[in-house]
Amino acid sequence: MWSADPGIRADGPSGASEHLREVASALGRAGHTVTSSIARGARWPVGLRTVGTRLSGARQWAATPDVELVWERFHPASRAPERAGVRRWVEVNAPVSLERAWPREPRDVGRERAVLQSAERVFCVSRWLVGWAVDVMGVPAERVRWLPNGVPDHPPGDGAVMRQRLGSSGPTLVFVGSMHRWQGASILPALLEALPEFHALVAGDGPDPPRSHPRLLALGRVPADQVPDLCAAGDVGVAPYDPLGPPWYCPLKVLRYRAEGLPVVATDTGDCAALGARVVPDRSVEAWAAACREALGAPRTGYRRSWDDVIREAFAGAP
Repeated sequence: MWSADPGIRADGPSGASEHLREVASALGRAGHTVTSSIARGARWPVGLRTVGTRLSGARQWAATPDVELVWERFHPASRAPERAGVRRWVEVNAPVSLERAWPREPRDVGRERAVLQSAERVFCVSRWLVGWAVDVMGVPAERVRWLPNGVPDHPPGDGAVMRQRLGSSGPTLVFVGSMHRWQGASILPALLEALPEFHALVAGDGPDPPRSHPRLLALGRVPADQVPDLCAAGDVGVAPYDPLGPPWYCPLKVLRYRAEGLPVVATDTGDCAALGARVVPDRSVEAWAAACREALGAPRTGYRRSWDDVIREAFAGAP
């Protein structure tokens, strides 16, 4: 497994870091011997030493014997050294040059195009990225597959403790994610005003948190193992992404909500609708309030897409 992005710490708290750890662990559980090679400056967590050898830099990876397949996280500098008999599968989580320039077009995508066109398989975490890989990067469609993210496999969450901290037995909205403007958490105070019977649990940090509200409990960043309990404490999971935000992401929060059986209300952004969220037709508070009340009456049906499921789908049909 290879990642050339020095900004992603394999032992960090970000979604990208979690992604690296979970894919490596799931590959190991599937019976593969995993060697994890990461960019210089990044760190691999001690807890994953049993998964494979800790390396830094593609040169060291190239010297590792008995490698049959490279699972590569997409980056303009991510192309691992070519070696006879070694297959390359590239996982695309974002169009990196476009992400850096958003909303402007990047000046040069030549390196990205070369990385993708030389791969045996290209896995895209969203449907938008599938179209981008084929139509913009010129990857043959038969090499490209939609492979959404997963969530850690764990027992169902217990929401009792979180409910006790909230101090309410009424209906509760849950928001989990980073507090950047495009994540849309700023709508929550106004939404609570339109939903006087609701409370809200909010977990995450960043530069654009929602304003304080007497029925909003802001928990800050919570450990990953507490997220299932947090989601289980809610009645409706919200994903109020800004429609002007980037369209290419696979919304982990939607998968986390659904894993605990929460009905999900979201904007029509990224793969929210494809992953089972109820899409709000516009961003007005009135439309959001109506959608949340409607979702409150929906049955809690769990849908858990684990990282093991992701790896099984990736290898399905592979020679």
